[in-house]
Amino acid sequence: MKKKVLISILQVFKSAAGASRNTHEQIRYFVSKGHEVHVVADKIDADQVKKSGGIAHKTLPWINTGAFRRKWYDFHTRRLINKIKPDLIIGHGDLQNQDVLCLHNSVHLASELIHGKELPANAEMFKIHTPILREKKFKHIIANSNLMKNDLHKRFDIPLKDITVVYPAYDEKKFFPLSDDERAVKRREYGLDEEDICLGLITSGNFKKRGVDLFIKALKDLSPQITGNLKVWIVGKDKPLIHDTSVEIEFKPVIENVEDYYHCLDLFVLPARIEEFGRVLLEAMACGCPVLTTKNVGAAELIQGRARELIIADLTAKNLKEKIEHFLNISNAYPELRELSLTSSSPCSEAKLPPLFDEVFSTYL
Repeated sequence: MKKKVLISILQVFKSAAGASRNTHEQIRYFVSKGHEVHVVADKIDADQVKKSGGIAHKTLPWINTGAFRRKWYDFHTRRLINKIKPDLIIGHGDLQNQDVLCLHNSVHLASELIHGKELPANAEMFKIHTPILREKKFKHIIANSNLMKNDLHKRFDIPLKDITVVYPAYDEKKFFPLSDDERAVKRREYGLDEEDICLGLITSGNFKKRGVDLFIKALKDLSPQITGNLKVWIVGKDKPLIHDTSVEIEFKPVIENVEDYYHCLDLFVLPARIEEFGRVLLEAMACGCPVLTTKNVGAAELIQGRARELIIADLTAKNLKEKIEHFLNISNAYPELRELSLTSSSPCSEAKLPPLFDEVFSTYL
């Protein structure tokens, strides 16, 4: 029987943003089941929503920022809910009451790991997220990693049975490995010589959260004997950091065909202080790129076998430097690490999402 689904998300217009991509995955899933999908947002790309099969609704705008803007959004979304009368309500972090809450950020944990202190009670995200979680304004939560699930259980006493981990997915039509010859051609297109070893940190921005400062410090401390043919790419919409290293560092622009960067890299590095999931890490692995990351990156939970040697347990510049050196010293293991990346990422292709969504949503539809 055809049912109505309403998905609430503050912004769904940046195609590269993880939350937007997750929303489109959900739209396509429900449409494939024959349901009518309404998407409510403050900022919305209606054409893209329609392309995925959904019906777009834009709430009345509020010129100010901060918590009041989000409460204003919640108020107007409620009015649409009363009009549409959906059978299932899905919130992506700003709706104060919903059937299923899809969380993308652990704002309390992030404050502790990035800034070394509790999230202030007057912070915008404290005012929005805390009541939802503390007062359990949901029936079920979809968390994007066990890192998030465990923190929700410990911090807010949410029963584990009320939290399901569904890892974000990658588009297998876009992110896939190239042959050795194809990869060599791609590297030449981007100015890399055959003997170059290229390390890359690719992110949407927020360099402090992603540990760019620690990455640069680690590169500065590398032994000169191993930096001769080493090149580093840093990608993200943030202010480039001043650096003084013997390693060639290039700050490159964000591009739509980001898979080109992954194909060029010998090692993808994400030394994040916290990344609740880290879809870029998953995409890099799906392209067959070995990865170096930290235990506070949700996607690290997917990494298998010997590739786990490149997960940092205690994030410091010194430990990051040692992991980079370890990778450079086991260059003969590159083919094995490449295969482990592909094996680790395989369960998270978008084609494998439907049964995971079935597990959560079948209760309501």
